[in-house]
Amino acid sequence: MAEKRINNTTYRVGRVTAPEALRMKVRIGKMLGPGLEDMVLAVAAGVSDDMDVKAKANAAVMSAVGMAFERCDPDAVVQLAGEIVAKSEWKAPSGDWTTTDFEGDMTERPADLYPLIGFVLKEALGAFFPAGAAGRLMGAKAH
Repeated sequence: MAEKRINNTTYRVGRVTAPEALRMKVRIGKMLGPGLEDMVLAVAAGVSDDMDVKAKANAAVMSAVGMAFERCDPDAVVQLAGEIVAKSEWKAPSGDWTTTDFEGDMTERPADLYPLIGFVLKEALGAFFPAGAAGRLMGAKAH
């Protein structure tokens, strides 16, 4: 399981089965169309400590989100975002882990939403995207 602290909350993502990951990738691909490549690069680069890479990743995310907003039914986007968020758990002050609730938890911590979606996608789908995506975003060639 991978863990990540986002703002003041620690989240974790467990293993996602291959069929779940592939289904999610196809759904995202249908929503983003040509923006899928931008989103792949952004998710891959989102873990970088390099501020230039993070800035490029943020721009790519905004471009891909803009495409999704133009192409998609809002209810479909909300449903997929909820399914992505539900793949994570958050650590309560008691130390207990609980499944992240899109409506409840993200309403309470709205600044966590996009970083959490990026974290879940990176962990759940990272192995299903071509190697070297982060390097391409930084201008390096994939090996």
